[in-house]
Amino acid sequence: MLSLSYSYTRKICSCLSQVSGLTSLGISRSSHTSRKTPGSFRHGLLEAPVVTSCVVRSNFGDEVEKGPLSASVDLVTELMSSVAKESDDSRLEAFMECLPDAIIDKAIASKKEAGYNSDTICFADVLELLKVGDIQISDLLFDSYAMRMIIYQQPSGPPKLLSSLLTAPERSIHRLLVRSGGEECVLTVDLQLQEGLISQYRSSPRIASLWRIRGVSGERGPSESLPTSPTVTVGPETVVMAQLEALRICDIPGVYAFASPLNKSATGLLSNFSRLFDSPVYKPLLGHTKAESLRRIQLTKDTYAEVVGIVSDNTGVGRAARVIYVWSVGRVPEQSGLEEAGCWMVNSVQMVSATSLT
Repeated sequence: MLSLSYSYTRKICSCLSQVSGLTSLGISRSSHTSRKTPGSFRHGLLEAPVVTSCVVRSNFGDEVEKGPLSASVDLVTELMSSVAKESDDSRLEAFMECLPDAIIDKAIASKKEAGYNSDTICFADVLELLKVGDIQISDLLFDSYAMRMIIYQQPSGPPKLLSSLLTAPERSIHRLLVRSGGEECVLTVDLQLQEGLISQYRSSPRIASLWRIRGVSGERGPSESLPTSPTVTVGPETVVMAQLEALRICDIPGVYAFASPLNKSATGLLSNFSRLFDSPVYKPLLGHTKAESLRRIQLTKDTYAEVVGIVSDNTGVGRAARVIYVWSVGRVPEQSGLEEAGCWMVNSVQMVSATSLT
């Protein structure tokens, strides 16, 4: 399989050293509606429902009797609908309104440390902190599915709520079916009640319990089975899963089916591709006994990387080993005119490390 260039390998490995592995959207900070200092003012597309003794203040300022679960369902429904219908310049502001104040505090402090004397931030500032690891996954999680399906590209329609569950008095989980760019997946939105200040007309702010986002994570669609060839409906995570399964059962043509045009131009025909697995670098992949995804990184809208740990007896040295590989996956450009245009395919696989288990 085609090796990564040295510079690109360094870029991937740099991302691996960070817990989030996220990249900035590259959107001008001034292009977003900003969020002020936490607790002082909330505005914009969405005001998070407030839960105080089962009384919820709606977006229009009216207070209605609702339990915490109903309030969190309303928030998730409105949040995801806003993301699906708003323009690129404003749709991510909905997330700003629902981030924990501690995350906003970190973003403001980071900007001030960088020399920006302002309490105004946008979602790109938060993504920058995720990229450099100043915000840990335990504080806020946007995984590769979330980044691709709702951050880097817009859902093709309002997500469908599949289920909601109050897992604790102050914690709720919501699963939604989301379609974007021909792909379908299930996103899980994790919310937690936290105390915060809300503004009141002609009155001092008051303390209330507000639903805040702990994370958004994804998984492949409920009807999606492992494919045998790439299609525009298959995401990069599933492409890696499918190639790993083909490697496990020693189906080299099945592995080759997911190699990108760039990969095939470097490795040649299937017969040449097959000989790669005679080398000690790729030999452990064939017939491996265990594969574990260690990190998934949506680098940009059209590039993805995944770190995979392999346990294999097929090492050629008579000892089992645990080998770490990095999969580099890209979306074939639409303008390429190729049959695979729009499909996620594997550009390269590179060994990072190998450790003997005996």
